[in-house]
Amino acid sequence: FVAVDVNDPPAEAVPFVQKAGILYPVGVDQTFRVTSGLYGLYGLPQTFLIGSNGKVLAHTIGAVDSADLRSWMKTLGEGGVPGT
Repeated sequence: FVAVDVNDPPAEAVPFVQKAGILYPVGVDQTFRVTSGLYGLYGLPQTFLIGSNGKVLAHTIGAVDSADLRSWMKTLGEGGVPGT
């Protein structure tokens, strides 16, 4: 997992990530070059499941929880594409 913060300056994002106990990498895209330019981000929050080839395998608008992520991973493990 990799998170991308587009809404906060790093000086505010880093303490939040530390306090929340987030252990996966968190990048910053304050210019929206990656999130909007490559993946069409137009609202927050959004979650993208991106394959190793850069192809978007699943996308959802709104908050997701661990059950959603587990479901996506199970579907992928079965050879399917989440959300289809």
